[in-house]
Amino acid sequence: MAVNEDFLKRMKALLGAEFPALYHCYGHAPFRGLRVNTLKILPEDFEKLSPWPLEKTPFCREGYYLPDSAQGVGDHPFHRAGLIYIQEPSAMSAVPELDVQPGQLVCDLCAAPGGKSTQIAALLKGQGLLVSNEFVRARTGALLGNLERMGAVNTVVTSLRPDRLAQAAGPIFDRVLCDAPCSGEGMFRKEPAAVDDWSEQAVRACAVRQREILASAAALVKPGGILVYSTCTFAPEEDEQTADWFLASFPEFECLSCRTGFGRLSEGPFLKDTACLPAGHTLRVFPMDGGEGHFVAKFRRRGESEPAVLSAPACTLTGQEQAAVDALFDGLFTERPGGTVCRNGDRLTLVAAQLPVRLPGVLRQGIPVGTLRSGRLIPEHGLFLAQTGRPFARALDLPLEDGRLNLFFQGQELETDLPGKGYLPVLSGGWPVGFGKLSGGRLKNHYPKGLRRKG
Repeated sequence: MAVNEDFLKRMKALLGAEFPALYHCYGHAPFRGLRVNTLKILPEDFEKLSPWPLEKTPFCREGYYLPDSAQGVGDHPFHRAGLIYIQEPSAMSAVPELDVQPGQLVCDLCAAPGGKSTQIAALLKGQGLLVSNEFVRARTGALLGNLERMGAVNTVVTSLRPDRLAQAAGPIFDRVLCDAPCSGEGMFRKEPAAVDDWSEQAVRACAVRQREILASAAALVKPGGILVYSTCTFAPEEDEQTADWFLASFPEFECLSCRTGFGRLSEGPFLKDTACLPAGHTLRVFPMDGGEGHFVAKFRRRGESEPAVLSAPACTLTGQEQAAVDALFDGLFTERPGGTVCRNGDRLTLVAAQLPVRLPGVLRQGIPVGTLRSGRLIPEHGLFLAQTGRPFARALDLPLEDGRLNLFFQGQELETDLPGKGYLPVLSGGWPVGFGKLSGGRLKNHYPKGLRRKG
């Protein structure tokens, strides 16, 4: 692949004797990876199920490399069931630095398409609350879809400018991730358009924007809380120099050392034009390190604070609406889903916890339950994807090799020998992938149109 000559000169000056190793990488395919969703399955259990040969990555315990021979991963029932998230391997390196603990209040400030948000949600283990914010409204569809597919119930999705979110929320978060928009030098092998868009002017413009976003991120972190800043670029202006600016501008924060064992910690030429950033604290990953490219800096706000205390949301359903919920849940589940069903217009959602402040720009809190129509509750796809442990009263469980599974993903009606009628979960090898409505031995398909396979 052709790479900008000015970019190559910059990298040669930074890497010195290691530059040929980087240059050699541009003649090869990018790394591919997946992350196992531990809200649904443990990594060691998925290894036994995987139809693809997997190799562990060093970036997180749930991460694996995918071989070039692995095809159709995003269309596989395991992906559709939310067991896995397809993710560039080194992009998995930032979230572990947050040291997320169940029960905490966490913010992902620049969240779309949702790779890092779903990684955080898995670490919360259904306890606490994650606010996933994405300012660009056009990108929120992918974020909402991925959180729903992965079964992340304890989430709030907002679409606000970072400064507006900071103004509305204040310093309430135990953990804040700022995976800032960048010049994308670590995406060159994966996204050729990033090569065409690159320029030194673009690098400088990104650094200005990143500092504005980081200032908002700082305002969200409570005393004792952790802020992680990350990019997928190599430019020191966007990485070490921005981290250095942050420490100089916000002395209430200290820089903590990132993990070792992969990549390299920032030293030497990477620290040029920095004054506050300590050597050997921030993390870099290059293609020759086993990932396309990432930078991570970890900060702690000085001081101590009380752990987050989140309350259950108040139920605002009418008696008729609650009766519709009870009828649906009693027919579907042997064990009622945890959380509170709340109303948003004619739509009901399953909410795990209440935010301690009222935020504007909320697109959705929790997971969709269904839509009210003439006193009836029509369930939605997300309600089924959020379930684990096979809590269903009955279901149509289709093995991976069953031809009806492909028909289901195409949106077609299915024949079944199951008696009765009503809404019925559809599983693949025991994992929920959707639902339909049973009547007279036929299942009317309710698989979302936007997710259907083409025939």
